[in-house]
Amino acid sequence: MLSAIDIKKSFTVDTTTNVLKGVTMDILPGDFTGIIGRSGSGKSTLLNILSTLLRPDSGSVVYKGKDLGKATVKEINNIRQNDFSIIFQSFHLFPYLTVLENVLLPYLSGVIPVSGQSKTKAMQMIERVGLQGKENRLPGKLSGGEQQRVSIARALVKNPKILFADEPTGSLDIKTGKSIIELLKELNSEGLSVVMVTHAMEYTKYADRVIEMKDGNICGTINEVAGAV
Repeated sequence: MLSAIDIKKSFTVDTTTNVLKGVTMDILPGDFTGIIGRSGSGKSTLLNILSTLLRPDSGSVVYKGKDLGKATVKEINNIRQNDFSIIFQSFHLFPYLTVLENVLLPYLSGVIPVSGQSKTKAMQMIERVGLQGKENRLPGKLSGGEQQRVSIARALVKNPKILFADEPTGSLDIKTGKSIIELLKELNSEGLSVVMVTHAMEYTKYADRVIEMKDGNICGTINEVAGAV
């Protein structure tokens, strides 16, 4: 479904840092894939490249047989709009918009054509993430966990094939974080592919496969790493 092939990425600020050093991995349809590693291991950079937010310096990202490095801007935008969604540690909600208006943003911004069903679909996603009755509240009146649920509902309104989650519990307490991971697992069980970056080992049990990164390389799956100790 989605593959990274010998991905390399560097950043230069005074000196050059090789963040990814030839990463190869596959994301399988319907899988919940976890990517773990210490800060600076390259896991978030890899997620950003897989989700087309960053371009690699070399190597290929292949989606449904298409090398995205050779795709047109229109083709990349089409994939972002229809197939990929991403949520972050920071919720990226507009504080002056209600829950419903935040979830409707993909329609309001023209990413998805507005239709009579737009509000209905948004309300369905709000209910799906457990926020029914709170659609008219502003983000500032919600808890951190509720705000992350709003961002998930906004991501789901596009009916994506893959949901990328970059440290989705990083700003949450343990109990709230667990509820968010359980929600992602429920969505995954309904057929949504999930790729999650986390440093929290306690959440790896929810994933079908957990890849560990170290110093810009994949050092194995969590089972392989544990077996080598």
